Order: sequence, then structure tokens, then C-alpha cells
Amino acid sequence: MQRGFYARTAAIGNDSTDVGANLVAHWHRRNIEIFSELARKAESGDRIIVIFGAGHAPLLRYFVKNSPRMEFVDPLDYL
Repeated sequence: MQRGFYARTAAIGNDSTDVGANLVAHWHRRNIEIFSELARKAESGDRIIVIFGAGHAPLLRYFVKNSPRMEFVDPLDYL
């Protein structure tokens, strides 16, 4: 993940307009919403492949790895 990009973007704006922070917050919210949908749909024993852009992968991987209901399996082991 290009954390530097998000840190620089978050700093855009001024005291009355947090344009950059709002943009980065929206991006993080989107990742949480993606994971939330995945978590709601996943049932015990399911195998699910999720395909998203590289910018989303680190956070989605983090959420899955830290979910007590899920196990992350790296697809590169099978490709």
C-alpha cells in the first residue's frame, strides 16, 4: 500500500475544509464496507475468492487475517 500517498492526500485542505482527510476517510470506509459485506455473506466452510485492485488488498487482507471467523489463504500458493 502506498501509505505516503494517503498521508499526503490527508493533509490537503485547511481549517474549514478537510478535503484530503475526507477523501482518505472515504477510501478507508469503502474497504471496511467491502469487508463487512464479505463477512456477512461468508458461512462456515465457504471458500471465497475476492478480486479487488491492489490498493484495497492490504486492508482487506488485514481484516480477514484478524477476523476470528475467517482464514486468509494466499491465492499465489495456487497460481
